[in-house]
Amino acid sequence: MKKTLTITLHGLPSFNKDVDGEVFARKFFKFMQGLGEADAAANGSRRLKFLIERLEKNTATAAVREQIGEGPAEWESGIGFYERAAEAIYQDDPSARLLPIDLVKYLLELPKGLGTTFERGEIKGDNDNYIAIDERLERNARRVLADIERLNLGRVEPFAGNARISLDGTVKALMASEDGDGVVVELTAGGKQIECDVSAINESVLREVWKKRCTVSGLASYGADSLLPVTIEAVSIVPVGEGGDWRSWRGALTRHPENLDDWH
Repeated sequence: MKKTLTITLHGLPSFNKDVDGEVFARKFFKFMQGLGEADAAANGSRRLKFLIERLEKNTATAAVREQIGEGPAEWESGIGFYERAAEAIYQDDPSARLLPIDLVKYLLELPKGLGTTFERGEIKGDNDNYIAIDERLERNARRVLADIERLNLGRVEPFAGNARISLDGTVKALMASEDGDGVVVELTAGGKQIECDVSAINESVLREVWKKRCTVSGLASYGADSLLPVTIEAVSIVPVGEGGDWRSWRGALTRHPENLDDWH
C-alpha cells in the first residue's frame, strides 16, 4: 500500500507564526534525504520516488507520496520505514542503534534551530500518526547517533545474558524442534528476524497473530555480539491492530538494564 507523509513547521510568535522560506526549504531537503535513506534501507537499494502530493502556503506544510519505479514487483514502503525509524529514535529504543547512520543524521537535522528559527514541527503519517519535531527528538537523536558511532568503533559491548522484554514485530514463519514450537518474528523497526519459542502460547492465539503486527513479551536471551536478543521465550503475544498507532509500540524493545553504560 502506498503511503503519504507530511512535514509541518510552525513559526515563531515574534514572526506572527510565519516560517521563513529558506528555513522550511532546508528542513524539507533533509526530510527528503531521510526518505531516500529509508527507501534504500527497506529495499536494499533505491526503488521509490517521493512525489509532492500537497503544498500549503498558508502553513509551512508539504506532503509527499511514494511511487514505485521499475524493477521487481515486491517492494517495501520507504515511508513506513521512515516512520518506524523516527518513532524508535523518539522513544530512544535500543532498536534505533541498528538504523542507518545517515538516516539518523537527517532526522537530527530537523529539530536544529528549534526556538530560534521556528517554534515547533511535526511529521504526520496516515491515520494522523505523528512524531513531534521538538527538543526530545533532538536529544534522543544525538544520543542514538553517539551510540551508533561508538558501536562502529567497537567501544560499546552489547549486553550478554537474559532479560524480560517486549518487542513489536510480525509472526512470519513456524519452526518445529525437539525443544518445542517456535516462530520467527520480524521486527517492525529495522526488519530483523528473531527466533521465538512459543511453547507457552495457546494455539488459538498463534492463529490470531499469524502474519499480523503484534507485541511479543517474554524472556530474551542476549549474546555478546548484538544489541538484539538471539531468542525469546514468549509468555504473551498480543496483536496491535491493523495499521496500529505508532504509540501502540512505544517502549518496544526496551529492556532492563536500559542504560547503555550497563550493557556489558
